[in-house]
Amino acid sequence: MAAPALPFRLVLAGATGLLLLGGVVAVATVDDDDDGDATIEAAPAARSEEATATIAPAPAPDPAPETVPGPPGTAATASTAAAASGPTTTLASAGRTTTTAKPRAGAVPGALVAPKVGAYGYDATTTSGGGAPSTSRVTVTVEGAGLEGSTTLQDISIPTDQLGQRTIIRSRVAWGPAGAVVRRSQAMGADCLWQPAWPQYVGGLKLGRSWSYDTRCSVTTPVQATIERRGTRQVTGTQTIDAAGRSVATWTIAVDETTVFTTTLGVFSVRSVGTEQLAPSLGLPVSKTENLSGTGIAPGTTSTLKLATLP
Repeated sequence: MAAPALPFRLVLAGATGLLLLGGVVAVATVDDDDDGDATIEAAPAARSEEATATIAPAPAPDPAPETVPGPPGTAATASTAAAASGPTTTLASAGRTTTTAKPRAGAVPGALVAPKVGAYGYDATTTSGGGAPSTSRVTVTVEGAGLEGSTTLQDISIPTDQLGQRTIIRSRVAWGPAGAVVRRSQAMGADCLWQPAWPQYVGGLKLGRSWSYDTRCSVTTPVQATIERRGTRQVTGTQTIDAAGRSVATWTIAVDETTVFTTTLGVFSVRSVGTEQLAPSLGLPVSKTENLSGTGIAPGTTSTLKLATLP
């Protein structure tokens, strides 16, 4: 029957998107190597019949360190050089695989900004079960949605064929001192109001900074369901990358996220473990690689995205 496949396809569509059909953070925990642990608690905002969440501003980013000489033929900053010579940074969360990675040398990225309104083209490649890669061009569209004081609201849309037909997953994102906070996602008439809103990227990104989230929402179409998104992210290094005809400084972010879709037809889940290169100056990742596992996913399934065109 086709009906039982719908919930899983919706989960998979969210898991492979740039702005994931993901959750809302009841509590977002931010670990800072230099300052100890800090907890960002979601505070409900007044709203008719709905509770959204705001996240307290993260500390301002540290001033960019001066460039220091590295080994011949390499470029390193003071922060990346010190981190590279020190212990390996470890990303871990309860019940999940530990990922270890050393920072990669590169220019220190600047402050995170909201992306420019327009269309961004990504080259997408998916490989499943050792088969031949499948490639396509994905266009991510950014639209302005107004201002709330110093916060910029945007609607970011990504098309997917995972639902059996071309469908748009649209997410409302708030850009401000707290970073990039996802408030809600919509697809196929379903409106997922994340409780509370979750930080895809926190403010004040720097080496070693990590955060976690655990969020959920309820939808009634195409089937009645509860969607839960939980994950951890950590900045593990910097890298300068050529993307869409320009050279950009990026943060390397290790990602481990799981989406669980609970319906009367069953429970479906998908886990994504990988890395992305976030370009703060563009407000979007310039590349992303993830390994997918879960309900109905063939072993060895990988997905990559690479920025190809800018507005």
